Amino acid sequence: MFSQTQAYEKQEINKVTPHVLLCYDGSPSSYRALAYLKQVFYQTELNITVLKLIEHPEKLSSQWEISLIKKFEREDEIEKKLVKFFLMQKKS
Repeated sequence: MFSQTQAYEKQEINKVTPHVLLCYDGSPSSYRALAYLKQVFYQTELNITVLKLIEHPEKLSSQWEISLIKKFEREDEIEKKLVKFFLMQKKS
């Protein structure tokens, strides 16, 4: 009876898909967090929501606008790298 209950509970646990919120700012620490998730959830289906953190904008100015455009371009590059990283992980 006890082993049947354990087997049933294990099946139920296997049905749960973990969902993780990852705050990513491009720092080495946030990249390591991503690598850590890969290790912890190896060969496990996982939903990840990535929250990209950016610095608070300075006072409105043309310099601020240029800076913001550069940040968005960097975000786009980071997003492409994350997609590539996770696609590579799914293959292995």
